[in-house]
Formats: sequence, structure tokens, C-alpha cells
Amino acid sequence: MPPPPLNIQDAFSVKGQAVVVTGAGGLIGAVIAEAFAVNGAAVLLHDHLEKKKLHEKCDELAGRGFPVAGFAADLAQPEELRKIIPETIKQFGAVHTLVNCAGIPGSRALGRENEHDFDRLYHVNVRALWLLTQEAAGPMKTAGGGAVVNIASINGHRATFPCSLYGGTKAAVLNMTREMAVELAPQNIRVNSISPGWIQPGGDRFKAVKQALTPPFAEAFERQFGPMMQGKGMQFQPTAGSGAPPDVAMAVIYLSSPAARFITGADILVDGGLLHQFPFHLESRQIRWKALRRHLRKLPAEAWIAGRPAWMSD
Repeated sequence: MPPPPLNIQDAFSVKGQAVVVTGAGGLIGAVIAEAFAVNGAAVLLHDHLEKKKLHEKCDELAGRGFPVAGFAADLAQPEELRKIIPETIKQFGAVHTLVNCAGIPGSRALGRENEHDFDRLYHVNVRALWLLTQEAAGPMKTAGGGAVVNIASINGHRATFPCSLYGGTKAAVLNMTREMAVELAPQNIRVNSISPGWIQPGGDRFKAVKQALTPPFAEAFERQFGPMMQGKGMQFQPTAGSGAPPDVAMAVIYLSSPAARFITGADILVDGGLLHQFPFHLESRQIRWKALRRHLRKLPAEAWIAGRPAWMSD
């Protein structure tokens, strides 16, 4: 296994790879898929809950001349999941990289969940990742090796109320990554994970909430909460603002490239230092967002451009 070239273009290249990205209709998955495509990889984009966005993204990338294909499958159903890798081989002849990005986000307080919630989150966030990696390992070995990148979360590193189910699934992803890395290393397959923090389309969580409100309510929201939420000194992490999907996508590209040939079983934090925040920041964060959420829950339905967000019921 020769060392990676010192030329950055070659060392960080994913050109010629056949890549699977699950959850490619979502916020982060769509940008990961695009990052591979624009850098010369052939990409199978998968999703289930966001079929419309999946097909829109595929059409967009195909229209730009990139080799992509879309595939919808319910990851909670093993018989559907097991069609993803064969479809990739059918489309592109091989599988070199698997990005397990699909997942069900968030969870509610312990007393408000049941065994059905448990099964729903663990079947998609954990079991599907495990099964799909099993399915991809054989073709990757045939291709001479490969890379698996699992999207975990900072919520898998620490307790984040109320998040027992979601945090538990991401903690499982972190340790499963380490175990798979050891087991698959003899087959020249590297397995790593990425733990994002706050990721928003434009890199600003406050802005994202404001953009979800109709103009009169957005203006009132800005007046009441703007001074409290803005400014580097008022952030809940060492770096200001939230991350954006390309921050995660570039970390995935790195872990899939020759530059990361000697990295396996690792987790990369893409969180602006949030996991290592000062203790008083955590209390500050809880106080501010508790006040903000209390305010948002009182808003009428007409305040929301696209309807009341699902997290408002948590």
C-alpha cells in the first residue's frame, strides 16, 4: 500500500469511484452526493422518505452531465435494502465507497416514546447501516478495497436532553464503526465516521428558523430574539454560527480518498468545537433555546410558511 501522492489533486481524488450515498434526498446527503459527482465519481443516490427531493437531485446532476442514478428503498425493510448494492453494480459495475447518511433524526423525552419508536429509529439508524455495510463488503473486496463512511452525530458522544433514542443510535454507530474497521481491514476496506454538530443549509441555525416564518412573524422573531442569539460572544460553541452541508461533504470526500489510506476506525468531529464547549455555554444554550422554543410553540399555524415543523411537538 504505497503512501498517498503529495499532489493534492491526486491525493484527495475520488475520480472513477462508484459511490452509494443513502439519504441523498436530505439536507446533508444531497450535498455529499453532489460533492462526489462534481469530483468525478459515479453516484447512486438513495432515499425513501424524500423521494421527490431524491429525483429532483438526480435530475439536476444528470442534467449537468454527471453519471448518477436514483434508487428508492425503505431501509427498515431488509429485502428492499438488499437491492441497493446490486443496483449500484448494475449501473456502474462496482462499489468503491458507501456513505451511510440516511437516518431518522431526533427523539422525544423518555416518557413520551414507546417500543415502536425504538424499533423505528434503531432499524434505520443502526440495523440498516450494519446490513448495508455487510452487503457492500463483498463487492468492495472484489474491487480491491473500499471505504465506508458512517454519518454519526455529536449526540452519540454525550447526553443531549431529550435524546435517549436518537443519541443511543448514534453512539451505536460510533462503536460499530470501530468494530467494522477492525474486521474489514484485512479486506482493504476502511471504515470511519463523521459526527456533525449544528448543520443548516446556509450555515446559520437562527437564520434557518427565521426563514421558516412568514414575514410579519419573522420580523417580530428577529426583534425579540435577534440580539440574544447573534454575535460570536453569544454562541454555544467556540466558532460562530452553524455548519453547512459542504463542511460535512468535504470530510466525507477526504475519508474516501487516497489521502486517508491509513485512517480507519476514526471519527471526525464537524461541529465547530461544540462538543468541547465550555460548561457555562451548555447552560446558556439551554436557557436561550428554551425561551425561543416556548415562543415558537405559541405561534399560530399561519406563522409557518411550510406548516408547523415536526420538532414543535417534541
